[in-house]
Amino acid sequence: MYRIWAFFLIFSLFFPLPSTAGTIAEPCIEVSVSQGDYLIAICEQYLDDPREWRKIARINKLKNPHLIYPGQMLLLPIALLRGEPIEGTVRFLRGDAEIQEKDGDGWRKLLLTDSIREGNTVKTGKDSAIEVQFESGDSWDQRSDTILGVTSARKKSDFFFHQLFLQAGKGVTNIQKATGRESRFEIDTPASICAARGTEFRTSVDASEVTRSEVLEGMIDVEADSQRITVAEGEGTLVKKGEPPQIPKKLLPPPEISDKKTIYKKMPLELAFRKIEGAISYRIVIAKDREIRDVLSEKLIKPDALFSLAQLDDGTYYLQAQSIDDEGLEGLSSSPDEVVVRVNPVPPYIQSPVDGGEYRETAVPCSWLNVKDAAAYHMQIAEDMEFSTVVQERTDIHDTAYKAGTLDYRSYYFRVCSIAEDRYEGEWSDTIRFTIIPPPPAPRMDKPDIEGKEIRIRWPDLGSEYTYHFQMSGDEKFSSVLVDDHIDKAGITLQKPDKAGMYYVRTSSIDSKGYEGSFSEPQSFEIKRGLFLEFLGITGVLGLIFFLL
Repeated sequence: MYRIWAFFLIFSLFFPLPSTAGTIAEPCIEVSVSQGDYLIAICEQYLDDPREWRKIARINKLKNPHLIYPGQMLLLPIALLRGEPIEGTVRFLRGDAEIQEKDGDGWRKLLLTDSIREGNTVKTGKDSAIEVQFESGDSWDQRSDTILGVTSARKKSDFFFHQLFLQAGKGVTNIQKATGRESRFEIDTPASICAARGTEFRTSVDASEVTRSEVLEGMIDVEADSQRITVAEGEGTLVKKGEPPQIPKKLLPPPEISDKKTIYKKMPLELAFRKIEGAISYRIVIAKDREIRDVLSEKLIKPDALFSLAQLDDGTYYLQAQSIDDEGLEGLSSSPDEVVVRVNPVPPYIQSPVDGGEYRETAVPCSWLNVKDAAAYHMQIAEDMEFSTVVQERTDIHDTAYKAGTLDYRSYYFRVCSIAEDRYEGEWSDTIRFTIIPPPPAPRMDKPDIEGKEIRIRWPDLGSEYTYHFQMSGDEKFSSVLVDDHIDKAGITLQKPDKAGMYYVRTSSIDSKGYEGSFSEPQSFEIKRGLFLEFLGITGVLGLIFFLL
């Protein structure tokens, strides 16, 4: 009997691969030869076809294939080992995705928990994504508008080998580490081959078949045009078809939200980001989950532009941002950043006061439309637009109306917000500016001037923008008005009343908008009887006295 210890390691043995852009190291296992071992017996145990022992001898440069020694290490290509195909399972699906079982077959709709096998091709549509997890625990996250073929997916003992062909689009490979198993992922593209283990990296192919690889964790080998480079963590490279890989360059850091709010209370959601030196654009992703799989929106924006979303339901979302340099390499992803949205209850629509309105009464009525989810309302009136000087405030209004108390003659600012059952206050309404206008001044009347049969009454002229309201009465309370006239001059001439007695006059001013002020203090004048009438009156009284005697 012989004893063999197998260690699953990857070595740099190169062989041509059809339909790819170059060559890359063939995965091997390392076998330790024990006492009594011989090459043919080892091949019978490990290879699908033991007759490949001659190839094993050439790979290991054995001068005499029949002579091997205890402790000697032999390399066995994974491709020659006995093994079995493995499957991937669709663990996440958003939007539209289709699968083609093999070349020439038609496409069918891909469903959650479907299996992905060797020879399958999967494509995602616009605003779509899938995650495929393999038996090894490794996964492939396929983004929108991407076509990927599974060239090979094999398991040999505790070694897993995955060879994928990325025809177009973008995806992220996540290879598990420290699992007790060895995994090798190879992503072939029209321009290059990327190979890795125990790492996380992005691979994309654009419309010009340019391949970009960005390493988020670990390292990868990228080969094209018979040249191979190693791309370390935090680096990226670009490969044009028919050319060798470019020298790896450092990936840009992610941009941060500037002036981030604890809660976003209004739509559209608008976010600005800090500037990253060397970035020509940002990729901003909003998702429902912290893993950034269930994506709601993904946009490319200029560094000085706003990321804007017209509508989001109340809830907690997660934002991820990446910087993109002038070669299209996407930088490191930001940690998922919580974005809390709570728009409801929405701000009330204000009915009064009207914006820019002028009011004559110092107690202004305020009203607004009812908000469905509001349990109460919070109202403020301030002297400034920033509401730093609040003159009236109520936080417990359960009606949709409020009458402001006595206000001074000046401009004010009014706003109101809705309060939910849990006392959460929504966004403020639009700010309404209104002004309390003082009444036109009451003209102070001169003493009436009686000349002959006319009475001239004057008061100070307030200017061309004012007219006047004049009244004359026989009693001080003006319960019976004898003259009621609107005039545009600061004075009036009246015919002297026939009836003797005390008379009272007053006037008010009316501004150009028709607002009338208070009446002035009444002025009075007396109309006396004539001398003949007084004589007749005295004679009559004396005659009546003699008659009674």
